[in-house]
Amino acid sequence: MTLLQKILASEKEALKKGELLKVEVLRYLRSLTKNQEIAKGRDLEEREVIQIIRKEINNLKEMIEKATLGNRQEIITKSQAEIKILESFLPKELSDKELDQFLKSLIAKNLKFAEIMAQSIKEIGESCPPARIAKRLKELLSQK
Repeated sequence: MTLLQKILASEKEALKKGELLKVEVLRYLRSLTKNQEIAKGRDLEEREVIQIIRKEINNLKEMIEKATLGNRQEIITKSQAEIKILESFLPKELSDKELDQFLKSLIAKNLKFAEIMAQSIKEIGESCPPARIAKRLKELLSQK
C-alpha cells in the first residue's frame, strides 16, 4: 500500500468516525499532492509525497510561531493537532546515532560537503529531513 493509498484509507476511516479535523487535514494534503501530480504530469513518488508532508509541517510550525506572537491560542492548538496528524504519515526518523554512523562512513570516503549531502538525501532522505542532515554534517565536519 502506497503512502497516498494510506492517506486515502485514513481519510475514509476518519470520515466514518466523525473526526472532522483529520478529514480536513487529509483532504488538504490530498489536494496538495494532486496539484503536484497535475503540475508534473505524472504520479508522485513516495519521497515527493513525504516532501509535501514535511513542507506542510514546516508551514504549520511557522503559523504556530506567528500565532504565539499574536497570542492566538486556538490557532496554536489546531495547528499542533494538524502537525500530529501529518507526522503520523512520515516514516520513522533515524536516531542521532544512526545518522552519525551514516555520515561518518561518507566522511571517511573524503567526499565534499555537497557530495555527502546529495548521497545522504538520495539514500536516507525519506527517513531524515535534509535540514537535520546538513546541521549534523556541519557539526561532524567542524570536529574533524
